[in-house]
Amino acid sequence: MNTRIFLTAILASYIFFGCQNTDDTDVIEANNPKNEVGYLEISLTSTGSFISFGKDASDNIFHITSNTQWTVTKSADADWLTVTPLSGEGNGNVTVSVAASAAKDIRAAIITVTAQGGTTGQIQVTQGGTNPYIIVNPVNETVEAAGGDIAVTVIASGAWQSLPTGVNWVTPKANTNEQAEFTVAANTVTEPRSTVIVFKLNDYDVEATYELTQQQYVHVAEPLYWYDITKEAGLKNTRKPFLGTGAAKNIPGEYTADRFFELQDWEGNAAAKANGNADLGWGYGRLCIWVINATTGAQPTMTNGKLWQTINLPPGPYRFDVHFDGATSNLAYIVVNTGSGEAAIPDATNVPTSGVKSYAQILNGTAAGTILPVEFTLDAESAVTFGFVATLTDNQQLSISRVQLWRLEVNRE
Repeated sequence: MNTRIFLTAILASYIFFGCQNTDDTDVIEANNPKNEVGYLEISLTSTGSFISFGKDASDNIFHITSNTQWTVTKSADADWLTVTPLSGEGNGNVTVSVAASAAKDIRAAIITVTAQGGTTGQIQVTQGGTNPYIIVNPVNETVEAAGGDIAVTVIASGAWQSLPTGVNWVTPKANTNEQAEFTVAANTVTEPRSTVIVFKLNDYDVEATYELTQQQYVHVAEPLYWYDITKEAGLKNTRKPFLGTGAAKNIPGEYTADRFFELQDWEGNAAAKANGNADLGWGYGRLCIWVINATTGAQPTMTNGKLWQTINLPPGPYRFDVHFDGATSNLAYIVVNTGSGEAAIPDATNVPTSGVKSYAQILNGTAAGTILPVEFTLDAESAVTFGFVATLTDNQQLSISRVQLWRLEVNRE
């Protein structure tokens, strides 16, 4: 007869239970379960999840970690099993002793540890009988996706062997009289997997089984950070004081004191450049797109004034930040688009429907200190144009203190 032994572990070792707070004035470390009333932890000196004995008289111990009083009880019919002590407080060792077995079959009992307040833990104890037997400990186990070595305790009445599993991810490593070792390969797929290892007596048709489950592979992405790549990417003249080039615009009226210049390193169409885009007055050094009706000689209106820089970028996620000193405009946008030059920037009225890579509207009344971000992702290396387009009338302006280009990357350290 083929006698296959199935053992179920009912151990609740390493169990942490939270209880109500007390009114004690002692300082309690936050999130430490050992400080909670009724904390109980059971740890075994034997391998696995329950205690196993052969048919001969023997003993073993388990350790209790607690911060309160506890009691130990056993199954009512387990007169073959002795547990000492039956009560205690705080940390302590408990000895489990079994008498020699005259029973034919394997026998089992449950030991229950109860802490004051109701927290419990259980251990299953098994002992072989006079018939041939083989007991494995644990009978089931779940290991991490990374794999590694595992050990199974084997209590047997004679010589035994572990049978092939039929899977290529569990490899026998070594056997001793009371232990079998295996190497579990890493699981590289996103589904868990399992197998059953059969242990068999050499001289009898008696078996025990160990069920092994391995967790699925879970990809843990490396942390990502935004890095300021403004300079390394090749954008130029990007912050106060913005640099001008050439002669001042010398607009008649109050703006004649070498205040407005054409902006260095930026390209622009005639509309945007008419009044100058580098405002150097009072040491501001701002990037400006502006019109003013009160000054003779200044362009009083602007239709689709465009200002831009073009650089090449590799694929990846990016963010273009524009820092404002203020803005009053009825129709103005920040535009990021693949392609080069003015052709990459649509007219202001067309921006929302133009299919540009990304954009943000600059609202009338944008306050100093405002930062408008424009995020975009490149699927391939490309020329990218960063710029502005505005239609302005009647003393309206865009005043910018800085632009920054960021790239989302894994930690560079």
